[in-house]
Amino acid sequence: MTGWRRASRCDFGECVEVQAVDGWVLVRDSKLPDLPPLAFHRCEWEAFVAGVKRGEFDPDTLSRPSNATESQKTPKPATDTGAHLSGVPGANQAAKRGLPA
Repeated sequence: MTGWRRASRCDFGECVEVQAVDGWVLVRDSKLPDLPPLAFHRCEWEAFVAGVKRGEFDPDTLSRPSNATESQKTPKPATDTGAHLSGVPGANQAAKRGLPA
């Protein structure tokens, strides 16, 4: 990806935006672009998207127990420090919040 992208169904400009940077996926609120983005390792993002596609986050399934194994329920922390994101706007603020920077 290059630059920030929004879903094609974003009609009113109040959307989540994503950007891929060196193995990380950054996520921000389009209404608050000056705030630091959330940063997810690509593997974490791919697991989240797969869960969305499987319906794991549909409102009617959120109250039901998960069928995931214990290893799937407990995310492993990323070992990459994300230092390569230093050129991304908001990276310093992200580091202060405990996100890779």
